[in-house]
Amino acid sequence: IRVSEQTYRYVQAILRASKQLSGSQGRIAIASGPSTIYVSPEDLLYAEANGKESILHLTNGTTTVRQLLGSIEESLPREFVRISRKHIVNVLYVSKVEGNTILLADETLLPIPKRKVVEVRRAPLAFRPERNEGYLLPFSRASWYSLTRRS
Repeated sequence: IRVSEQTYRYVQAILRASKQLSGSQGRIAIASGPSTIYVSPEDLLYAEANGKESILHLTNGTTTVRQLLGSIEESLPREFVRISRKHIVNVLYVSKVEGNTILLADETLLPIPKRKVVEVRRAPLAFRPERNEGYLLPFSRASWYSLTRRS
C-alpha cells in the first residue's frame, strides 16, 4: 500500500501519542538483553546513562538495564524530561530547581549543564512541597515564571 508522506507522518504521530498514553496508564516494557523489565512510570524517579547501560532509580531501589538512555526516553510518558545527556527525570518527583541543580523528592541532587539551565528553568519543573498521593503538585505557569526569574 502506498500512502502520502503526510499520511505516514500523521499515523506515526498517532502511534507515538497512543504509546505515551498507554505508558502513563500502565507499565513500561524495557528490554534488557534477553529479558524484559516492566516498570510503572509512577515508580521511576529518574534514569541515568552509564555507558551502553542505563540505571533506573525507582522508589523501591535501582536496577540496571542494557539499553541506551535515548531508547528508554522514547517509551516514557510526557512527565519525564531530559535534563542532560546523562539524566531523565520524572517531574512529579522534582522538589526544587536551584542554580544549576535539581533536587528530587528523595533528596537526590542532579546537575543541569550550563547550556540547558535556561531551557530546564522554562519547563514546568517547580513543584509544591505539599503531596497528593505521593505526587508533588505543580505550580501554575505564571507563578513558576515569577519564582524562576532572578532579580
